[in-house]
Amino acid sequence: MSVDLYSAAVPVLQRYLQQLRQLLAKAASAAQAQGLDEHAVLAARLVPDMFGVAQQAQIAIGFARRACAPLLDMEAELANQPQTSFGTLDAYAAATLHWLAHIDATRFNAAAERPIHSEAGFAQLQLPGQQHVLHYALPNFFFHLSLCYAGLRAQGLPLSKQDFDGLHAYPAGFSFEAKPTT
Repeated sequence: MSVDLYSAAVPVLQRYLQQLRQLLAKAASAAQAQGLDEHAVLAARLVPDMFGVAQQAQIAIGFARRACAPLLDMEAELANQPQTSFGTLDAYAAATLHWLAHIDATRFNAAAERPIHSEAGFAQLQLPGQQHVLHYALPNFFFHLSLCYAGLRAQGLPLSKQDFDGLHAYPAGFSFEAKPTT
């Protein structure tokens, strides 16, 4: 089955990088309003052996590049320094969006069957371009994006599924948890 790989990947990455930028902006504003230390918020982890919020965001942004660059016969230009502020994460996401906007769809789609070499942790992968994008890179992008959201949410920042995907809508104060009756 032939898939328009560009359409399945690049616009999705662009949309959710925009959502990440909005999520980080809202989290920064809320953290400031609550008097929370920005670096503590971004360093927070769900569990001790997991990356913190900033690293999760940085990896998600990097996966947008890692998804696409190999199909263009390019090295993914990743941030060479840890992004440790809301501002630097936003700038990295903005630069990645700019880069994604210049991808040639025809060239991208032409690599759907070409073997792509990558690393997954300590594993060496060789997957056809389509599998690299759909089975490896996009799931990893969403994994790290979700953990960034969860890390921010776990700190009590007022974020919702609407902030994650930009599609859901809930009234102020809505909760799926049953309210105790008295």
